[in-house]
Amino acid sequence: MREVFTQETKLTSPQEKVLKLVLTWLERQGFSEEDCQKAKDLWLGYLKNMDSSSDRAFENANLWAAAVLYLLGKQRGDQGLNLSYLALAFDVSTTRISVQGEKIAQTIKQGTRDSAVNLGKFKNFFPSEQAAKAFHELITYTQRSEQWMADLAMVFEEFMLQEPVPLSLDLLLELLLFATCDRRAAGDKSIIDLFLEENEAKAVFGDEELTFLRRLRASRFSLFQSEPLRQKDCPTFIDIFRGDKLSIDLDKDFPVPAGIMMGRVLPVTTGEDHCWQPGIYLYAIPPAGVDELEMTAKRWFWQYSVAHQGWATGEAFIRENGFRFCRWYRDRYPALR
Repeated sequence: MREVFTQETKLTSPQEKVLKLVLTWLERQGFSEEDCQKAKDLWLGYLKNMDSSSDRAFENANLWAAAVLYLLGKQRGDQGLNLSYLALAFDVSTTRISVQGEKIAQTIKQGTRDSAVNLGKFKNFFPSEQAAKAFHELITYTQRSEQWMADLAMVFEEFMLQEPVPLSLDLLLELLLFATCDRRAAGDKSIIDLFLEENEAKAVFGDEELTFLRRLRASRFSLFQSEPLRQKDCPTFIDIFRGDKLSIDLDKDFPVPAGIMMGRVLPVTTGEDHCWQPGIYLYAIPPAGVDELEMTAKRWFWQYSVAHQGWATGEAFIRENGFRFCRWYRDRYPALR
């Protein structure tokens, strides 16, 4: 069996027995390394956030293992890992598995809430009904060209149709922005670039709609490193992939967490000297998650670079791959889907 523990992970013998039981069972059943890692994350996430560390609570290793696998099945959308099957495999009752699984899920969910902070306000994304209608027109515009329809279909097939769990509304909106505002559909232009070129000179939209669409075009998805000092009453963040500094307008009473944030930001105005604000969400990533994401992102960047003849900038990479980070975050912190 591959190594499943790190030096930072200190488990008691009963806790270790549960984890080994889970991973051994998954490997014997032919599950992937990724599924084994997800199961491990579920168990360690529970242990990290539980109230008590008493070994007596883990005496029935079969029950705990079945509960972890039941949650893994729910996370994967795998109906094969159901209560009846697991009860038979581990010789425990379906009711006890369900109760124990709910206990694990609620403990992880509460711990995730405490460690991963959402600084954004999704409910404020559309400032008005007119802005929402303008965005609808942008999406409708993608259906007027076979090239854009094919590009959009490719994005949806890669990032949505293969998902075992349906995307939440906020992630679906982020996927649409990724496809229309970030990715380049024609040369160095995005779909929203082309859309605005055709409509800015016409009397189709009023000032409010045009301003919102221009803010969308200027929006960016990235990972941001927070700085301790404030500039013009806004916390300052470094865009890790682009290298520049942004002043992001957050609630002044909100304690800005140190470390790495991930999400989309929009300029407050369309002028040159402006603050930015969170778009759909802006999440603070816990330190353990940052280390894991760094290794994953390096692999993505290498694959992207190879696909582009060994040349790629950080900005081009995040522009064309931003939704991979969203998907990673959703899988890593399922309680915040």
